[in-house]
Amino acid sequence: MIQQLLGESEERLAPWRDRLPAALGAPGGALAEVIPEIELIVGKQQPLPAVGSMEALNRFQSVFQNFVGALARPERPLVVFLDDLQWADAATPGLLQPLLTSPGIQSLFLMGAYRDKEVDDAHLLTRTLGALESAGVVIQFLKTLKQEGLLRFDYELGCWTYRIDEIVGAAMTDNVVDLMTRKIQRLSANTQRALTLASCIGNSFDQQTLAIVSEQSPETTADVLKEAIDDRLILPITDHPQSYAFLHDRVQQAAYALIPEEWKQLVHLAVGRLLRESADLEQTEEKLFDVVHHLNLGGSLIADDAERRALAGLNLSAGRKAKFSTAYDAALEYLKAGASLLNETEWESDSRLILSAGASILRSPPVTLKRTSTPFLPSACMLSKTTGEYPVASKMMSNGPCFFAPSRIGRSFVDS
Repeated sequence: MIQQLLGESEERLAPWRDRLPAALGAPGGALAEVIPEIELIVGKQQPLPAVGSMEALNRFQSVFQNFVGALARPERPLVVFLDDLQWADAATPGLLQPLLTSPGIQSLFLMGAYRDKEVDDAHLLTRTLGALESAGVVIQFLKTLKQEGLLRFDYELGCWTYRIDEIVGAAMTDNVVDLMTRKIQRLSANTQRALTLASCIGNSFDQQTLAIVSEQSPETTADVLKEAIDDRLILPITDHPQSYAFLHDRVQQAAYALIPEEWKQLVHLAVGRLLRESADLEQTEEKLFDVVHHLNLGGSLIADDAERRALAGLNLSAGRKAKFSTAYDAALEYLKAGASLLNETEWESDSRLILSAGASILRSPPVTLKRTSTPFLPSACMLSKTTGEYPVASKMMSNGPCFFAPSRIGRSFVDS
């Protein structure tokens, strides 16, 4: 490209002498080290200070993106064709991805060719292409057109044919979630069910967890997911065997949207119960947070008093673990959720639980305490006084919320 520019007349080259230096900026020397000819256009570049390998890579990628962005302009789009990508070194895919996802590069058309028989799932190019697919939905849109019969490959002519008038008039949507929803709805009923349950687990999930919540064997679960993998709605995570990730968060949104609104609480409650039954919550911190997350979402449907109190205790455990990890905001939310599960009678009877929750909050940083107005603080305040925990009571009283809480227990303590 530089050689092509250098072949232009001085009159046509003049705008580039202004545009490129402005785009490259001070780190332009990073590009000149790789493309020395560019100095014939932008002038001699200053040597750059030595930095670490990662900093040098980030610096070069930033300058290279600015360089391509300056070349690829609406009035002069840039088309690049790269052949034999199966032999690309490790740096090349890492350089291509930001070029295709950077918002500063608008008029670049990048084409690549590779021998698919020489590129397996572990190949760096495969992982790069998967990441690129997750950055947009153009391929999904084209696949939808093909499934609708509006786009097809004519083997006799050796080219793609399309019916532009019908495409324009078709009920295609600009909403990405709607597009993904239609694609998911074309899957078999079993695969749809698996994806909706997976969407409740999160953007990524493992086969064993999905097998538990879908009440199927891991082998059956793997078979059911093959259809979604073939349609590239989910991708295997190469670094974690038997783990998967949704192609894009919009795909997860679309799968979750297929659950009727009135069923979502029930689904989360069922998922939480199944995970709770299968996990050792004392040993597995991550599972504890997952279980509590789902049970809290469905907590209003819990009718059994014992289960409700047990969930309050799980929230206390999750709050303590989150606080231990300095995730103070999350800790406070768990403690507040646990408090909301106890009724007024239980404020009086479950003194140990209330004292633990109150003490946990009071050991949090001041910035968290200032936002605390949970109703169990006045209850814990009273209980700590009546049970002889005067240091705890004193600290609770100094924090003030117990004097302003509207609950009957809070008022009775103030009155006394």
